[in-house]
Amino acid sequence: MSDRQSLGPSLLQGCKFVSLLCPYFCRKRKVSTTIIEKKVEWELTKEEMKRICRYLQIYDEDGFSAIFPHKLHQQWDEYILHDLYETWVWHIYGNKDDILPNLKRFSELVKGQWSGSVEQKARIIFAILLRTSYEETENNGLKINKYNIVKYFCEVFATCLRGMCLRNYPEILMWMSCDADLNESKLHIAMNFFAEELPDMAEVADLRKLMCNHIILGDVLKSVIEMCFGIAPLTNRMVPFPISSTRTILDITHIVMLTAFIGGGVESYEWQMLYNVKEDFSWSQFESAVLRKGPTIILLRDRENWVFGGYASSSWKVSSKFYGNRRSFLFRLFPTFKVFRPSNSDDNFMYLSRGQQSLPSGLAMGGDMDNFGIWINIDKPVGKCNSVCPTFAGYECLSAMSNFFYTDMEVWRLVSRTLAPVTPRGQCSSTSELHWQR
Repeated sequence: MSDRQSLGPSLLQGCKFVSLLCPYFCRKRKVSTTIIEKKVEWELTKEEMKRICRYLQIYDEDGFSAIFPHKLHQQWDEYILHDLYETWVWHIYGNKDDILPNLKRFSELVKGQWSGSVEQKARIIFAILLRTSYEETENNGLKINKYNIVKYFCEVFATCLRGMCLRNYPEILMWMSCDADLNESKLHIAMNFFAEELPDMAEVADLRKLMCNHIILGDVLKSVIEMCFGIAPLTNRMVPFPISSTRTILDITHIVMLTAFIGGGVESYEWQMLYNVKEDFSWSQFESAVLRKGPTIILLRDRENWVFGGYASSSWKVSSKFYGNRRSFLFRLFPTFKVFRPSNSDDNFMYLSRGQQSLPSGLAMGGDMDNFGIWINIDKPVGKCNSVCPTFAGYECLSAMSNFFYTDMEVWRLVSRTLAPVTPRGQCSSTSELHWQR
C-alpha cells in the first residue's frame, strides 16, 4: 500500500487501547439507571471482545497481552486506507497522543456500524466524521459536507474490496481471471453518484434516507467491520460469482454497483456471459445467445470509451410491441456513473424486432418507436441514445454522442441458484496478488 510508511506511527499509537482490553473484559459492569443503559448500548459482550482479540492476535492461552505493531500491520496494513485508519483511531483516542482509549467509542465504532439500525449507523458515522460523541448527534443542527460522507464510504468500499482480494475470495479471483480490474478512480466515480441524493450540507436524516435507499451502504459497513475486527465470520455481500472466464470490460466496482441496483443479494444468482463481441456483430448469433434466457445485462462501449447499457429484468423475445417490467433500468458506468430507473410514465421497457417493414429492426429499451432510450442496429455495430426518454426518470443520453459506434458488446445472464449458507473466508494470504489500480 502506498501509505504503508505513513501508517506506522499511527499503528504504534493504536496499540495502546488493545493492551488495556483485559481489565475491560474482567470488570463486572453494573447498570442501574436507564441513562447509563443508553450510554452502554453499544457495549461489546465478553465473547465478542475475546473474538476481536484473537482476530487481532493479542489473545492466547496465557491470557491477554499487549499487541506488537507488526501484528496489527499483518491484519490491516495491506488493505486499509490511511485516511480511514486515522479517522477510526481518532474516534477511539481523541487528539492527544497519550490519552487512554475510549472503550465506549471503540464499541460504538465496531458494534454500531456492524449491527446498528440505519438511524444508529447514520449517527455513528456523523460522530466519527465530526469527531464528537454519539449523544451529540441528537442535535438536529449538526451538518456535514456531503463529499465528506461520500469520501468515507469510498474508503470503506476500497478497504473492503482490497481485503477481499487479499483473502482470496473466489468471486474476486474469478472476476480477475476475466480481466476485471479493481480501479480506484472508477470507485470514486461510482461513489459520487450517491452525492447527488444528498444536500450540500447533509444532516443525519439525509444520511439515514440515503442508506435506506441503498442497502449496499449498510452491507459494506458490516463487511468492513468483520474484515478489520473479526467480530463475525467474513462473508461476501457485494460480489456475485461469474460463470465465465471470458474477458470483460467491466470493473469490479461496476459489478458491485450493478448487483446492488438489481437487488436480490449475491447469494441468489451468478453471472453468465452469453455474448461477447468486438465490432463484428452478428444478429443471428446475438438472437441465438440471448432469446428466452431470463434477466440480462446489455453492456456497450463506444469509440469514445464510454461504457453504458441496460438491465432487462425479463427474457428477451421477438415482438412488435414493448414488454418487460419495472425492475428494468438503464445505466452509464463510465466516464460518469448514472442509473435511470422507471418513471412510471409508461411500460416501454424492452423491444426486440426484425423483418417488419413498418417497425424499427433491432434491440431497444425505453422511449417509443421513434425515440428509444437506447437502440442497437440489427445489421452493424451502431446504435442511438435519444436525448429524452420518458420511460426512465432523470434520463440523459447514455453515450458520448447520440449516434454511436460501439467497439465492445457484452450480454450477461443472471442465473438463479439454490440458496446455500455463506462460507466464511480465511485470513490474509501473503501470496495473493492485489490488482488495485490508482
